[in-house]
Amino acid sequence: MAALCTTLAGTLELEGRDGMREPRARDTLLAELAPNFRCVNRGGTTYFEVPHDWTAERRWPGGRVDEAAAAGIREVLEDRGTKTGPIYADGLAELLDDHRLEKNGYLVPIEHWNAVMRDEPIGCWWKESDAAAILARARELGWQGG
Repeated sequence: MAALCTTLAGTLELEGRDGMREPRARDTLLAELAPNFRCVNRGGTTYFEVPHDWTAERRWPGGRVDEAAAAGIREVLEDRGTKTGPIYADGLAELLDDHRLEKNGYLVPIEHWNAVMRDEPIGCWWKESDAAAILARARELGWQGG
C-alpha cells in the first residue's frame, strides 16, 4: 500500500506517525475529482466514453477543472489501448430526444482508467465536523501547521 500524502506533513498517512489509523480520514482518488464519464461494454470490453470536449468546465464537478485529474485523463487518452470512435452524444441526444445520436470521442479501457485514476491516492479528505479533532491529532503527532 502506498503512503498517503497530506498537507499535514505526512502526519495522517494511512497510519499516523504513532502507528494508529485515522478512521475519520479517507483517501482521495483522481477519479473522484474528474468528470463522471459514461461506461459501455463493447465486444466484451468495458470502456469509459470520454468526449472530445472533456476539458469543458461544464463537465467538471462544480465547474472547476482539477489539474491533477486532467493530467491523469491526458495520460489515459495517450495510452495505446485508448481508441477514438463514436460515443453517446450526451447533451445533444437529450436535447433532441434521440438517444441513438453519437459523436466522436475516446474509448478508454476500464483497466487503463483504473490504473491511473483509481489505484493510487493523491490525498485525503474528512468531514468538516471532524476537522478540529483531526488537526489537533496531527499537532500531537508533530504537525506544525495552522
